[in-house]
Amino acid sequence: MYYRLQHPIRKRIMEILGEEGKVRFTYLKEAVNVGVGKLYYHLDILGNLVSQDEYKRYMLTSEGERALKLLKFGDRGVVYPQPPSGFNRVLELVTAKPVQQLLSRTTAVSLPALFLVVIFASVLNVQARLDPLFLFLLDRPEVSQTIILVKTGLSPLVIFAFCDFASTLLYRRAGNHIDLLVGTLFAQIPLVAFSLMWIIFRELFSASPIIPHIVFFLFQGLSIILLIGALAYSKSLKFTQASLIVLAFTYINIALLNIPFLGG
Repeated sequence: MYYRLQHPIRKRIMEILGEEGKVRFTYLKEAVNVGVGKLYYHLDILGNLVSQDEYKRYMLTSEGERALKLLKFGDRGVVYPQPPSGFNRVLELVTAKPVQQLLSRTTAVSLPALFLVVIFASVLNVQARLDPLFLFLLDRPEVSQTIILVKTGLSPLVIFAFCDFASTLLYRRAGNHIDLLVGTLFAQIPLVAFSLMWIIFRELFSASPIIPHIVFFLFQGLSIILLIGALAYSKSLKFTQASLIVLAFTYINIALLNIPFLGG
């Protein structure tokens, strides 16, 4: 029940049904200001807390009314939770939560824009001769431009697919695919920035090999943090749960580096 009601959209659905009694789908969609697919997704998660009458109007079940009353006025305070702690505020700042939420609300614009970022990353990686392997960029001048282009385009899609599958398998968080895809593409920006720096500061990086390694791991760390935030926000996961999935993928990525034709 805590998971069902912790998301702000599901809180708002419960509040509307508690205030209005019975409402049609169109009214509910306009009231919470979300798309059709996302609203069906949240209604599905609410499960037996919500039902429909013979006219297809949504309403709270007796269980839903009891849950709303208990959670609204009870000690748990799930519907009206306490303000986030200082630690959570720091996490939200580091993971760029306001930016990620804005991107999720404007997917019609943000998704094409972020795909353009991926295309830009492909051009940079070809120019820099950096061979991408998901969360890593390898200095491999011998790799063909075609392979670099294909791997740059596929890497964020593979990361998205893994995170989406793992969150569904481990925590039963299905849906919100577009939001997760947007967040995954957004998390690639630090790696794109590193590719640009590699081109600009090539001579400096060549003179002192330790510098690019330090800079890369800083940018890679930021990319991983943004990916954790994207997974947590899009799938309504705790940061610990999202971190487990992302770090599992990172471990697999490190293991792949030891395969000769991939990264070894």
